[in-house]
Amino acid sequence: MLLIVLIGIFYYKDIIFCCFLQTYVFIAYQKVCTSQYFMWYLCFLPIIIPQSKLMKKPIQAVLLIIAWVATQAIYLSSAFKLEHQGQNDYVEIWLTELLFFAANIWIIFSFMKNNTNTPMFLKGKINPNNNLSSSPEIDYQQLALDIFNEQNRVRTKPESYIEKLERATKFFKDKIFRHPAELPIETYEGVQGFYDAIEFLKKQKPVEALQYSEQLSQACKDHAKDLGSKGLSSHEGSDGNGLSERIEKYIEWDGAVAENLDFCYKFAENIVMNLIIDDGSKEKHQRNNLFNPQFVYGGVACDSHKTFKICTVCNYAKGLHAIGEEPPDVINSVQDYIQKTMGKNNQPKNAFQIDDPDAPDNTQSVKIVKLKKIIQGEERNITRKIYLLDMIIKLNTLHFGFHLLLPH
Repeated sequence: MLLIVLIGIFYYKDIIFCCFLQTYVFIAYQKVCTSQYFMWYLCFLPIIIPQSKLMKKPIQAVLLIIAWVATQAIYLSSAFKLEHQGQNDYVEIWLTELLFFAANIWIIFSFMKNNTNTPMFLKGKINPNNNLSSSPEIDYQQLALDIFNEQNRVRTKPESYIEKLERATKFFKDKIFRHPAELPIETYEGVQGFYDAIEFLKKQKPVEALQYSEQLSQACKDHAKDLGSKGLSSHEGSDGNGLSERIEKYIEWDGAVAENLDFCYKFAENIVMNLIIDDGSKEKHQRNNLFNPQFVYGGVACDSHKTFKICTVCNYAKGLHAIGEEPPDVINSVQDYIQKTMGKNNQPKNAFQIDDPDAPDNTQSVKIVKLKKIIQGEERNITRKIYLLDMIIKLNTLHFGFHLLLPH
């Protein structure tokens, strides 16, 4: 009785596991041990096992099964001799029951040690982080590819997701979305968010499909792995780097970039639906990123998550070019400037060096080129100074300035 009370005190937050453990302990310590009692705790296993760490320890799991079956068989064989054959083997029954008891104690201890301690309910509501389905079998690479294709499907044919959203509305109970293939998710907007997304898709015009970028996907992989291992859920990485820094590790970008994040959902269609709904966001940044016509390139990656079980990262970019190369708009600006300047007989002017110490000795003329980049709705101004050096162009980045265009 004391053990059952202590288990209730320690595991009360995880009600299913608590009931399983109390039932198992009650039966293991019973004076009478019959096989039908085992069904009292075995019925909890379909719920307990998927969220147990034993899912990732197949050898230990198999050994536990063998121990339970083998010791039970030895005990029941002794009981059969007594009850059906009339053999006086009380000592043997006592020894075999001790063996079976020891095996059960080992099994109980193993379940306690490998329990994830994830409560099913949180503040009186279903905890969306409680994992009632195993996810080790997820192919994250294939899932990312499926998400990329589904994004292009809805960009080019927005009406294709109207029926999917309509079917999904039946899975709501109050504000909890209970899709049979996903974890229960408590939403902010409830079913109304789905209806709003449907109305949006009815008015949304098709936009061009995204071109797949391996470099953007690699940046997504880095962020997904970082978020998953640290249990984070932000656009900023654990090292303090943002979206631009992650992308520029692999490739240079031009014009604008953006990032969408999704957690908990593990099927491509549901993830894309969630991006369209953009639950709880007044500005609908994720929806706007998904349907932004200026984005040409895209990348996606998925990974396991310490808290939400799975996370998805989607990156978008207007323009891309290899590291070390100048963007097309700068190259075109330089070429136009050279053509205009070549028609003039300009002599070298060392006077440039009076106001600009960086100006080379053979500077013929100087031009300022201003560019704009947008990161997650935030505009950054880039100023570059171009020196004309006897047909040789030298670029010197001066500074970055930025001001907020959209709230983030």
